[in-house]
Amino acid sequence: MSSYLRKLGAKVDLGAVAQGVGNFLGGSGEEMDDGGVEVSESPQAQLALGAIGLPVLINVLKEEREDVEMVRGALESLYNAMATERLVPLYAVSALQLDNSVVSGISPCKVNADLFAREKGYVQLLLSLLEEEDFYVRYHTVQLMTEIISKAPQGCLQEAILASPMGVSRLMDMMNEREVIRNQTLLLLSSLSSSHANEEIKKIVVFEGAFERLFHIIKEEGAADGGIVVQDCLELMSNLLRDNSSNQVFFRESSFLAGVPSLLKLHAPVTADTVLPQQKVANLLSGMDLMKVLVATSYPPPDNDTNRIANQSLLMQNGALEELLPLAMQPKSPELSAEALWCIGELVADLPDNQAAFGNAVVEGEMMPMPALNAVLNVALRAEGAAQRRAAEHAFKSYCRKNADGQLMLATTIMPVGGEPAGDEHRSFGGLLVRAITGADGRGDLGAMIRAAVVLQYVLEGNSSCKERVLTIPLELSSAASAVSPDTLLPRCVAHLRAAKAARGEDAVWLQSALLRALVTWLTDCPPAVKEFLEPTAHLPLVVELASSGLGGPSAAGREVAGTTGMAHVRGLACVLLGVCVVFNEAVGASDAATVVDVLINRVGLSDFFQRWEDMQRTSAFECARVLPPTDIYSKEALERDLRKQLSAAEERASAAAGDSAEPAAASGDIEEKLEQAREEAREEGRAAAAAEAESEMNDLLVCLGQEESKVERLRERLEELNEGKLDRAHALIRTQDNEMAELRARNSALAERLISMAKRSTSTAGGSGEEGAAARTGMEEEDLQAAAAVFSDSNKQRVIELEAEVAATKAGVEKDVEKARQE
Repeated sequence: MSSYLRKLGAKVDLGAVAQGVGNFLGGSGEEMDDGGVEVSESPQAQLALGAIGLPVLINVLKEEREDVEMVRGALESLYNAMATERLVPLYAVSALQLDNSVVSGISPCKVNADLFAREKGYVQLLLSLLEEEDFYVRYHTVQLMTEIISKAPQGCLQEAILASPMGVSRLMDMMNEREVIRNQTLLLLSSLSSSHANEEIKKIVVFEGAFERLFHIIKEEGAADGGIVVQDCLELMSNLLRDNSSNQVFFRESSFLAGVPSLLKLHAPVTADTVLPQQKVANLLSGMDLMKVLVATSYPPPDNDTNRIANQSLLMQNGALEELLPLAMQPKSPELSAEALWCIGELVADLPDNQAAFGNAVVEGEMMPMPALNAVLNVALRAEGAAQRRAAEHAFKSYCRKNADGQLMLATTIMPVGGEPAGDEHRSFGGLLVRAITGADGRGDLGAMIRAAVVLQYVLEGNSSCKERVLTIPLELSSAASAVSPDTLLPRCVAHLRAAKAARGEDAVWLQSALLRALVTWLTDCPPAVKEFLEPTAHLPLVVELASSGLGGPSAAGREVAGTTGMAHVRGLACVLLGVCVVFNEAVGASDAATVVDVLINRVGLSDFFQRWEDMQRTSAFECARVLPPTDIYSKEALERDLRKQLSAAEERASAAAGDSAEPAAASGDIEEKLEQAREEAREEGRAAAAAEAESEMNDLLVCLGQEESKVERLRERLEELNEGKLDRAHALIRTQDNEMAELRARNSALAERLISMAKRSTSTAGGSGEEGAAARTGMEEEDLQAAAAVFSDSNKQRVIELEAEVAATKAGVEKDVEKARQE
């Protein structure tokens, strides 16, 4: 094959271009009969074409423009050399006279695309071919450019197009061509605008009227009922708007945004049993992806979020919610339902007017219309697909965040279980939630209990009024004859927590975590809830038992032990709940903060208490939750996939760079050296990318750890304050008792002096009487006074002895507490 290509190059130089290229492309002629095969079917022919025949074909495009057939053939040959993805096999290496270690496993398509894109003037040559009158020349040119951008390193073709003064304008002119060229141009523009590095191309495409042409094509093709061309148009539109505020402002102010909800309209009636065609589902998913681009909440949120808020308001005014709700209730299309629910969450997030509209919306139920929030709750609790359930939870989280009125409205719907009619269609939101979280529906679904606890957490989070109101709502109707008051939701949650602790299985462990999270949210910044939680004497020992479970077991690296990751979360959350009961405790008496601290120190220990927090923070689930954006669901596997993708892209860029530096004639030792260098550069770039990614994740992790450590430090300070307060109270009691003893001694001295003075006055008064009578009286008075003084002195001495004993006992207790605190 390589000898044939050299002969073909010689024919071009000799003026025999037509015959040589024709024989090569058609697979006919003496040379092809000797062993040549068609380029698209032979990876070694593709590699040889890039190394030897590329300059020949480029020369054809430059010098033979008047020969349309020749230009067509050259474009088709270039396309075949880059379109079919095949690796060079070992057995074919000898045909090219190259070493096995050099070409085995190489993608000729990528090498050829890289060579073409990096060569100066090649891309401008293709752009000039777009002005040719021949239909097939224009079509093959667009087709070839699409393949080059998908195979060449990122940015090469884009830079060449930007370097051409009218490059983007010529591509946009192809949008007005016949359908075949127009559809191929859509794919090319989607590839050009898919990267964040192509912001300049995006702006030029938008300035050239892309939005108007795309909406026109979508309307012609039938919108959601159309074919794959509609999907391509929507994907291109999303690329042009993603992370580009200036394009979004233009899109909104040019009235294009108002037409986005109509892209989701289903012209035919849809029921719960309707199965939508696959292409219609793809079109709808692309339309919702476009909507998410416009309203998605970023993480962390920017200082100025006016652009997103303006998009949210305008979409809601033009009926986006009305189009999304029917799609969210599609049980036969779980991926469509999940995407619609996620869009609803993004549409209403942090915007009171949109949240109120969502709270008042109604959807068609199986028997009768029902509130949209009730329908979404049913999806969150009962949907079979995990993606649907997560999306429904996201919708609730977005509705409740910064929406105190909405949270309170949902809380007011909680009522006694027996106070509502039968059937989910007739029950309120609170009734459905309580029946699920308490198991009153009779289904015994632990998964539904877990998800109901999560929804309850969103309803209560950050709303003290809502927390206090739910505290007082009974779960059952009380009869006049019953003397026992019915349970409220808080003690019922604790009862289910106790039952989940006694149960076995992974679901029981995750139910404990969900209930503990709900209790932590409920008690945080709500002293009445803390007081009610601690009033039953059995509640605090239960939490202490959960926090101290597994003590004495494996430690250090095996702290995520004694069970699953869920158990580490249970122990950590139980310690968090104990901390909340200390920090937000305003009770006085047996359930005050000092009592909780005493139990915590004696039963758990301060060192183990804080160790449980750290164990929970070291679990992979906790690290992913605090490092990654909360608006999407990530996992460790997703992080690994992203890292592998970046490493693969880096290796491709390095390999392509090495291929570009190799001369076409040096097909043996030079190629081996360059490819080895490319592999080493790819490995270096991969390691650098991995290190940068790891450093970024570590910085985010350190920030989160700093926040958590500040919380722990505040709790530690609170515990120290409580210990110091206990010591201060003991010292105050000792000082009071010392003062009382000093006062008693002073009273004894005063009474003794008074008795002596009275005795002296009696003796002097009796001087005028008979000596015998006076002496008798004086003796009797002295005896009486001495007896009274003795009685009083004995009484005071006994009191002094008692006080001294109390002081000694108090001092001993204080010294014991101080020594124990020093040990902790």
